[in-house]
Amino acid sequence: MPCLHSTRRTLLLVALASLAVGTSLVSETANTPLTVSDVDIQACAPVRQLSALKDELEAAQSPIMRTVFSWLFPFGPGWNSVLGTFYISSVPNFILAFIPAQINPNTLNTMTAFAHEAKERGGESVRHREA
Repeated sequence: MPCLHSTRRTLLLVALASLAVGTSLVSETANTPLTVSDVDIQACAPVRQLSALKDELEAAQSPIMRTVFSWLFPFGPGWNSVLGTFYISSVPNFILAFIPAQINPNTLNTMTAFAHEAKERGGESVRHREA
């Protein structure tokens, strides 16, 4: 029985010692910051390839289109995405503004049928391309 008690005590001391060493190693690594410089990033092969591709695409782009897009999207990526959503949704909303609130049900049925027919024709052309 005394042998089992001393074995448990030894295991407990070993566990506490390893916990203390592990905690000190974690705290040391947490204090030393991990830094990646711009030079390290630019030295990566994928970054060099993507930069070369970006330069090639920008050289092939029309200066007029670059001017138009810089005028249409003058902000950063976040606000430009909001602005793009506004541009896309403006045309349908502008069209809806001219539909009267008290519309004749027959006119609405005609508009719905026209939209349904256009959708069906679009679906047929996709099915023909797939075949």
